[in-house]
Amino acid sequence: MIRVRTKTAIVGCLSVVVLSALPLSSATATKSTPVTFKVSVPGAEANNLLPIANTCDGASVSPALAFAGIPKNTKSIAVIMHGVPGPARPGETEPSTHVYWTLYNLPGTTKAINQGSTGGGMVGHNFKDNNLAYTPPCSQGSGSKQYTITAYALKAPLTLSATNATRDSLLSAMSLKTLASSVPVLNYERKTS
Repeated sequence: MIRVRTKTAIVGCLSVVVLSALPLSSATATKSTPVTFKVSVPGAEANNLLPIANTCDGASVSPALAFAGIPKNTKSIAVIMHGVPGPARPGETEPSTHVYWTLYNLPGTTKAINQGSTGGGMVGHNFKDNNLAYTPPCSQGSGSKQYTITAYALKAPLTLSATNATRDSLLSAMSLKTLASSVPVLNYERKTS
């Protein structure tokens, strides 16, 4: 809202009115706040727990995702879900990073994707069977494990074929195209009987 202040001055026989626009107060002045890119898993925001449906204890489907604050020049979105789930498995000398989902070339206007959906994007390799699909966390050992879902807003789609889409190749292909990223970390603890 603008308040108009007038000032009248007499110059000879001519009166001059000067208008100046002033904000009413600093509280009513409009401030521009930067929009921040954010990905979230609906239903997990309050407690940061990965929904059981997204694990091998549930339906083994990929998480639902919601995107907010997408930068203006975003042409595509990519998602990588990974974790270091626990002790080394038989044949491993140390725990390794497990990549559960590589999803890329989602349209830049994507606001949400449903659970179990690819949202129109391309799916790359997972760590477990190297298939072009989501594989659910099924961590070994007791205790809560952390799962990281990283979303990337990109200024151009990726030209990578699905058969070549691994976490490392996606990170390399995105290195000069990333406008913003968002990294929620979720937890899940398998119940032992």
